[in-house]
Amino acid sequence: MKEQLEQFEFWATEVIFGRVKGLRARLFCIFLRGVSWIFYVGVKIRLYLYRHRIKPSQSAGVLTISVGNITAGGTGKTPVVEMLAKQLRAQGKRVAILSRGYKSHALKKPQTIWIEKTGLSEEDLPKIVSDGNEVYLGPKYAGDEPYMLAKNLEGVAVLVDKKRTKAAQFAIKYLKSDVLLLDDGLQYLDLHHDFDVVLVDSNYPYGTGFMLPRGTLREPATHLCRATHILVTKSGGHVHEELNKQLSAYNPCAILMTSSHSEQYLQEAHGDGRLPLSYLQNKHVVAVSGIAYPKSFEDKLEKLGADIIATRRFVDHHEYTLREVNKIAQLAADQGADAIIMTEKDAVKFPKPSNLDVSLYYLRIEIDVFDGQEPLQQWVESL
Repeated sequence: MKEQLEQFEFWATEVIFGRVKGLRARLFCIFLRGVSWIFYVGVKIRLYLYRHRIKPSQSAGVLTISVGNITAGGTGKTPVVEMLAKQLRAQGKRVAILSRGYKSHALKKPQTIWIEKTGLSEEDLPKIVSDGNEVYLGPKYAGDEPYMLAKNLEGVAVLVDKKRTKAAQFAIKYLKSDVLLLDDGLQYLDLHHDFDVVLVDSNYPYGTGFMLPRGTLREPATHLCRATHILVTKSGGHVHEELNKQLSAYNPCAILMTSSHSEQYLQEAHGDGRLPLSYLQNKHVVAVSGIAYPKSFEDKLEKLGADIIATRRFVDHHEYTLREVNKIAQLAADQGADAIIMTEKDAVKFPKPSNLDVSLYYLRIEIDVFDGQEPLQQWVESL
């Protein structure tokens, strides 16, 4: 049943992005467009209720920064959250990242160590992925992105709960956090935001142009007016003047910055080995991804000189089974691939194949803010 649902989700995603044609796809789009109008009205009503304090936001009492977007996935939030957490940590702040842990599993056993430490009940305890010193949960129970952040950020706590007000209270009281970073927080309005950093993918600034579920817009583009900072991502190393004009028209007050997702190196998926990017030159690789925009990842590999002889695309946040992994490894061996290359988000959930006859690496990505770096640094220091 789970496999069938994922197959339908993958097909629906391909339809939404216009990668599947035909009568069935057209009829499905017509149905989704009707549902999108309902979703749009719901978004407007919800925002109205919060704006007029009919449904009030709760203040955490400490600095709260949201990193989010107006589209569903694909803008590269995780590297940005990681960058901000590192910069805030360098300023001496006690940072806690609050995430909803999308597609993470419920805990089979309570985190008794924290129940004993705090005296809280299991229901009152968020999932403690990391307290900044130790990582307590793997990607299955934390979620792929929270686990990545916990693994990469020393001294930064990572908490997961759909009710981030609960996670915020825990972070402040028991971890003594003085800055909260809301991962994917633009639409989470139960908690007051002091700042809203909104990410816009330069390649798909407004997603597919339609509201969910017909398209990928969570909110209309006019809602960019809620941002205090707008960060254009995946810019390819240059400023997009026309896009910047559009964004400034939506929000003339926001600090506007431009960044690239910069490839750093290849990291062995199940070991400590690391290779320079030059390794990919003329190498035959199998590209594996379970992200919103797989083509952007594949384009990066080709730009770095790789010859992609096969691709395997899965739904965003896909949880890999050993059977799937073995099939991918067999495909790579049959095709004579030099390596299997995936994203870091996929690597944390990718079991080691039973018989691995090919190298397995992920592409390490970091954010590089090259336009607006000075205002960004001044803002972080002022916090």
